[in-house]
Amino acid sequence: MEAERAYLFRHALLREAAYQLQLPSDRARLHALAFDVMEGILGGQPPDAPPLDLESPRMTPHPTDTCAVDLFAQARAASATDGGSGSPTAPGLYRSREKLYLRRAAEHFETVYRLDQARMAWERYAERVSGRERGLALRRAALAAGLRDEPSAAQALFSAALSLVREAGDRRADGVVQGEMANLLRDTARVEEAEMAYDSALAILREVGDLGLEGTVLGNLANLFRLTGRPGPAENLYRRALRISRGTGNTRGEGIALGNLALLHEESGRPGEAEALDKEAIILLRRAGDLRSLGMAVSNLGNLLKDTGRESEAEAAYLRALGIAREVGSRRSEGAAMGSLASLYRRAGRLAEAEEAYDKALALVRETGDSRSEGLLLGNLANLLQELGRLEEAKSACVEGLAIARRVRDRRIEGSILGILASVTMNSGQMAGSEPLWDLAIEAAREAGNAHHVGSHLCKRGLVKVSLGRTVEGFRDWREGMTILRGLGDAYEMKTAVDEMREQCARSGAQFPEEPGA
Repeated sequence: MEAERAYLFRHALLREAAYQLQLPSDRARLHALAFDVMEGILGGQPPDAPPLDLESPRMTPHPTDTCAVDLFAQARAASATDGGSGSPTAPGLYRSREKLYLRRAAEHFETVYRLDQARMAWERYAERVSGRERGLALRRAALAAGLRDEPSAAQALFSAALSLVREAGDRRADGVVQGEMANLLRDTARVEEAEMAYDSALAILREVGDLGLEGTVLGNLANLFRLTGRPGPAENLYRRALRISRGTGNTRGEGIALGNLALLHEESGRPGEAEALDKEAIILLRRAGDLRSLGMAVSNLGNLLKDTGRESEAEAAYLRALGIAREVGSRRSEGAAMGSLASLYRRAGRLAEAEEAYDKALALVRETGDSRSEGLLLGNLANLLQELGRLEEAKSACVEGLAIARRVRDRRIEGSILGILASVTMNSGQMAGSEPLWDLAIEAAREAGNAHHVGSHLCKRGLVKVSLGRTVEGFRDWREGMTILRGLGDAYEMKTAVDEMREQCARSGAQFPEEPGA
């Protein structure tokens, strides 16, 4: 038998027993030796960490970073007795190395999007510091938990961080943490609480004169306004945030503001402007290295490409966004991209693929507690179910989605689902019963500034009125809707509207109306 193999420990219990037979001081010396050897092989001790702050520069990468957790574990074991009796090292040296490598591990895990491990490392780092620094470490743990779509854990960590920075009298950190907690409240549909937190954060950041952070919070408040059907105020805030980002040289902030403004333009019927802004945002976010925001911008561009009839380009964009979401570990973003892909498959007639994708998307958003996206997906799934002839299932999905949309106060989603429910009602043979639903859908879509839905809903209401013998009114609605869709370049919805009106005119004995702009 080879000598080397003779000394291998092949059983975990045997290995542990041998370990425990060593005296604590001997074990500590052995861990100290293992630490010194590992650190030496990996290039020696890295530079000390800069003080932890709200915007601490990331530490310069070092070869030890990939093994920082192992070095932390060895340093912790070595510091149990400060290296043990007779250690050649000064007392406390390994405790300082333990803290250094824990900090480096936390930052390294953030960089490579291993957010569960980043959160754990920041929490353990917080146990080794106090006061303001402890609060800032818990804030980083909260951000990691939020990005991991763990809202309950994130809120508890943010609350603890907020208490500590307030005790330390750090007003700027107070404003930052409140703004970040507001994002969490917004994403978990607590609209009133979120708006109050944003207002409080803005007041503090203006008090301390931090224009750059004020711009960030303004952009996030604009997102809340857009989601709750206030497009005018949202656009004003996006533009203010954009001016601040450009003025302060914040490339990432500029890219995010442009992407959000593009989304608002696309929803309100300005596709040309939206596409140009989206492409500019993608360039800036790639330059800034913000993969998470880049994925969202790519997905939004996919929506615009889909709505303007460029299905193959849209599919490529969605698949790219899906890949980025998986790379950064964002199940929320993965669910959104998967849902968009499902909608594209439905429009392309790939119904089996669409249903499978909707099921996966719903599982992801439910797992992350993203109620707003769940409501939207339920409405889109209902659209597919009615195409498959499963009208009762479609109606149930609409009712469930509508309840969610109203709970989170998202008029954009509410208008969409009301339109789908009206369509299901029509296809169930209840033409007269669908008209008041179309009225409500159009009202919600107008309030939310969603031009696509206003146009398509008007065309559908026109069909209903023609079927009920009110041909002049019906043609007026249909022409208005077609004018909007033509301005948006939405070839898919225009073709659908034309085909459906031709069929309805044939059934009603009416002459097909002249198409506006044709």
